[in-house]
Amino acid sequence: MKAIYDQPLPDGWSEEPLGKVVVTRRGYTWEKADEVDRAEVDTVPVIRIPNVQNTLDLTDLIHLRNVSPEALEKAAVTKDWLLFVGSNGTQDRIGDSVLIEEDRPMVFASFLIGIQPKDQGRLRSDFFAHWMRLHLVHEIFSKTSQQTTGLANFSWGAVKKLPVRFPTCAEEQRRIAAALNLADESIQKARAELDATRELKRSLMASLFVLGMPGRHAEFQETKVGLIPRSWTVRTIKSVLADKPDSGTSPLSRPDPPGTPILNVSCVKEGVCSPAEVTYVDVSADEIDRYRTQAGDFFVLRGNGNRDLVATQGSGKTLTMIYAARSLWEEPKLQQPTVILLVDREQLGDQMDRELNSTGTDNVHVAASKRDLEEGSSWKRVGDFGS
Repeated sequence: MKAIYDQPLPDGWSEEPLGKVVVTRRGYTWEKADEVDRAEVDTVPVIRIPNVQNTLDLTDLIHLRNVSPEALEKAAVTKDWLLFVGSNGTQDRIGDSVLIEEDRPMVFASFLIGIQPKDQGRLRSDFFAHWMRLHLVHEIFSKTSQQTTGLANFSWGAVKKLPVRFPTCAEEQRRIAAALNLADESIQKARAELDATRELKRSLMASLFVLGMPGRHAEFQETKVGLIPRSWTVRTIKSVLADKPDSGTSPLSRPDPPGTPILNVSCVKEGVCSPAEVTYVDVSADEIDRYRTQAGDFFVLRGNGNRDLVATQGSGKTLTMIYAARSLWEEPKLQQPTVILLVDREQLGDQMDRELNSTGTDNVHVAASKRDLEEGSSWKRVGDFGS
């Protein structure tokens, strides 16, 4: 196991095993039949693994019936406690944590673990929350987890002796936590700006790859993929590839040398192939020759524990829906039918709205509710798109 610290203990600091300075508690287990997707009388929201992000994300909650007062108290989402991922199909998620900053009338799920310093006067929760996010601490939580029935489960025996360092002065802890919180806020703002820029790029690509540069094309043709400039052509992916797609090799890998570096799923993110997270393998010279990466290679994820990542970056499902709908709407024999587009989560609705606009599709109406969709009286007209 790697050492967490490479410097001696500072003056005025203490170092103690994790197991001596914290208490833990387990989350709540429920039956599938008790789940509902919206609040009802006497239901209780539950914090699950998807809600544990850089901050507590409450945009995707489910609600539970039949939560007893005793269970609510035992698995309550309580101020100054941290919730961390204790079991998950993806090992790298083990140890991801979030600090609860206010009491909430919720429970947390059994795949999460509650953890809190025993003595807040001696070790502050906000300081401890940043300790939990130290790279090597998180790595030890995740890499020492044990695989059972397809799940990785954190091992208390492997982490309880981890040395926790902290200033004996609580005010110094507060100042360190405050400085790191400011850094986190700056990172979040930068991420928000980056996300907005990526969305702008996606919308721009949706337009440029279908309609070309604005003002450059005056004539268009109808094709099986929709309307495109007349000077363009439609070909299959197979016909434009230099070679047949080939799967890589998957030998047992390790995080550190020696060995040959190998690109893995973690290296392909947001349309960029980065070698920052390569692992190392033992392979033959023939395998190195066959699977050597070259400039111009294009990688597509063909499998992943998270199915949302398969075929990234951007497999075009939303655009496919839009152009299929447009083809129906523009078919003369159908006399401009009403086309209803359904998505399974809110952010896809926002994405579809942007891409409908970027592709020049107007006369779109968004149903305000299921009842509105069923009745259709407030928006349904011949020639409309509904979403």
